[in-house]
Amino acid sequence: MRNQVSKKVALTIIAALCICLALVGCSKNQGNESSNQDSNNSEQVASTEAASSSSDQKSSISDADAQKNIVVNVESAQKGESAAFITNNNSCTVDELKVTVTFYDASNQIIDLDSDGHDMLLPGATVVSRIDTPDSFDHLQTSVEVKVSDHPSYKNHSDQVDIKCSPIKNGAAVTITNNSDVKIEEIEYDVLYYKNDQLVYISYPQDVLNVDAGATVQEKDSIYSSISYDRCDIYLNQAHTFGHEQ
Repeated sequence: MRNQVSKKVALTIIAALCICLALVGCSKNQGNESSNQDSNNSEQVASTEAASSSSDQKSSISDADAQKNIVVNVESAQKGESAAFITNNNSCTVDELKVTVTFYDASNQIIDLDSDGHDMLLPGATVVSRIDTPDSFDHLQTSVEVKVSDHPSYKNHSDQVDIKCSPIKNGAAVTITNNSDVKIEEIEYDVLYYKNDQLVYISYPQDVLNVDAGATVQEKDSIYSSISYDRCDIYLNQAHTFGHEQ
């Protein structure tokens, strides 16, 4: 009889211990789930705050004010063209930009003019436009039009792309590396050629499509005229995704 009572007591104690252990395990799991939820919530809040900050930065500047912070410098080449170097000195991306260069004679009469456009110009970035130029002119004037918020789904990844050129016969060898983690849908570059530090030729803009994340591609920029040059510079005008599925 005593043995039976002892067995019952032992079984009761073991059952109680099992229940306690199960409750402790549930408590730990709930704690981990709560911790993971807090971490995920923190990441979502940080992401939302970053997006909000960027949006607030854009909404705080008007197109007219952004236009004042665009600098354009024009350098003429030897073959009836010029390069317009356009720098965005704003602290936000300029979604749309149009530059116009007007050429005048000594009597201040317009001889000719040419325009070009860029989009998603990053803060501090410089892009280049090839401008058709009369053989002779007295002076020129530049003007720009900008829109700060015009392409909400576009994104420029130029700051995550390495690009370089080296002069070869009849052009330049161009190497482009996409260091971002997305496929870039359209890359545009322009090559400028110099002789003794004098600009002699500006290529037409070249497009490279669908460059995979981490990929390196090589291109040739060709010159179809007898121009002597000893070095080249390259400008990355854009490296865009357009909000499509990657």
